[in-house]
Amino acid sequence: MSLLALAALALALVFVPGAGASVSPKVVHGSNADITEFPFQVALYEPSFGTPVQSQFCGGVIIDSTHVITAAHCLFDFSEPNQVAHPDDIEVFAGSADLTDLGATATHATVATTSFDPLYDPSTNDYDVGVITLTDPLTFSPEIASIPFVGDSAMSTALDSHDDATVTGWGDQNPEPPGPVVPATLLQKATVPLVDQTACENFYSVDATITPRLFCAGNGPDPITDSCQGDSGGPLVLGTAGSYFLAGLVDSGEGCAQPNFPGIYTRVSDPDLQSFIGQSDFTQAPEQVSGTTISGGNQPGDVLTCDAGQWSDPSATIEYQFLNTAGTVLTPLSANTYTIQASDYGTSIVCEPKVSNDGGYGFGRSTARFVPKPVPPVTPPPVTPPSAPRDSAAPRLKVLKKHCTKRTCSVHVRVRDAAPSSGISKVKATLRYTRKARCKSNKSRAAKRRVCRKRVHRGLHTKAGKNGTFTIVARHLRPGRHYTFTLLPFDKAGNHPPFSTITSVRTRKLHPFFLF
Repeated sequence: MSLLALAALALALVFVPGAGASVSPKVVHGSNADITEFPFQVALYEPSFGTPVQSQFCGGVIIDSTHVITAAHCLFDFSEPNQVAHPDDIEVFAGSADLTDLGATATHATVATTSFDPLYDPSTNDYDVGVITLTDPLTFSPEIASIPFVGDSAMSTALDSHDDATVTGWGDQNPEPPGPVVPATLLQKATVPLVDQTACENFYSVDATITPRLFCAGNGPDPITDSCQGDSGGPLVLGTAGSYFLAGLVDSGEGCAQPNFPGIYTRVSDPDLQSFIGQSDFTQAPEQVSGTTISGGNQPGDVLTCDAGQWSDPSATIEYQFLNTAGTVLTPLSANTYTIQASDYGTSIVCEPKVSNDGGYGFGRSTARFVPKPVPPVTPPPVTPPSAPRDSAAPRLKVLKKHCTKRTCSVHVRVRDAAPSSGISKVKATLRYTRKARCKSNKSRAAKRRVCRKRVHRGLHTKAGKNGTFTIVARHLRPGRHYTFTLLPFDKAGNHPPFSTITSVRTRKLHPFFLF
């Protein structure tokens, strides 16, 4: 059988429900066995999958009229992950070596409880023992009987002496799966030599952990005989027909009938196992009734709380562990809360309650709670205060009043600047006029007598008043003459109109004095 094989895996390898002809694999290199030689041998099958020949998945051993011993892995993880098999999922086939026997010879016993050692460790197969309690007692006969256990000291002697033992079952005959399965329906038996404990540990120094509750058998001369898938939980016995003693239960191994990899068996004589097997009343292992849930936030610092849900045994002990979906255990079995850490970013967290009693345990599993990676905060751009409105309009000038005397002229103006205004800066004023001047020409006498006119431009001082008014005064003018004021306003932003405002004035004439 494959290392640490589970009953469900064995079942999948042995048969396909409803897929044509059914098969009953057998012990590798074994021979047909009579049930009267091994009346303690039974087959475990799942009735919902069909008859025993269609759905046999493990073996078992009658230890009294109401109890069958088998491997824990045949009962645990049977159909629901990390759960014990429900009693209705198993029936016990006894009293016949032929799995096709549906007549009066064979007995099909229903199951009341399924229990396994609470110390069972699926990772190492340590404490791999379970007990089935039957609904009704078996009727003993030459075909149905119990078997006593070998003493532990006698077992140690047999191992050291490499005594021959006998293994029986309906397991796979093919030593190298996945090859064709030989269809066999009859119980098989094979002789396998016991292996001393030191040699067993050396054979599996890399592939398995051999605890004091496990031992090896097999690795004899070619062709090697061995147990295989489907034999799990079945008997390995010492002695001879009529006086057999139960020494072990088929457990696991590396392959089937492989050199230097003998089969691994559970040592039922071990005192630790006997404390479980020797009970008079076996408790049903806890079964989950309603699902496990997880509640809480999804950010570091948030506390997750696990609710185990309802289980068949309200008095069972409940321990909790949290792990992520990558399989990393975040907390050991302890309380039902977990505080999310920053290291949990980008992972999903589940909680698994372990619910235990004297008949075994089961694990619940919640849905996953995803811890998203933080989204970097978006830094808003710096707030730039809105810029002040720009003064881009040119001021406008209006002449309000003009006044002249004989030698002085003044002009009053108002300057307006549209909003937004930076304020009025100044008014540039220029006085323009013409005056007589000697012509610049040749030196002829006639030219010297000619008179020319010259344009004069003279800057004027402006005086600012209230409300944008300005006064421009030109003095020392000649009476009775025309003058032109050129006016250009500027605001403090430097804006000015494209053209100057031009206004004309005339000084008053001189009046002659008359003498009387």
